[in-house]
Amino acid sequence: MPDHMTTTERRREPRVAVELPLRFTFGSKTIDSRIVDLSKAGIRFRTPQPLPVMSRMQLTLGLPEGKRTTRITIVGVVVRCAEVRGAVVYRSTL
Repeated sequence: MPDHMTTTERRREPRVAVELPLRFTFGSKTIDSRIVDLSKAGIRFRTPQPLPVMSRMQLTLGLPEGKRTTRITIVGVVVRCAEVRGAVVYRSTL
């Protein structure tokens, strides 16, 4: 979809654009990535290869708190996977 087209937002929770570190474990692989945006209901992040929809994974986020970073680990499920301008971007529910 071209950038100039407007769309109706259908998400229940607002998304916040961020640039935060993310480490996720899928199967036996651990991959470092970056979070693109997040909300109460999901996280969108980049990764080098597609992940199967409905697959479970462990995610560790680095959340800034002043001068320090707090790491939290959660379990998520991939609900959508899409290639965006040459980079693969995924959204995982919390």
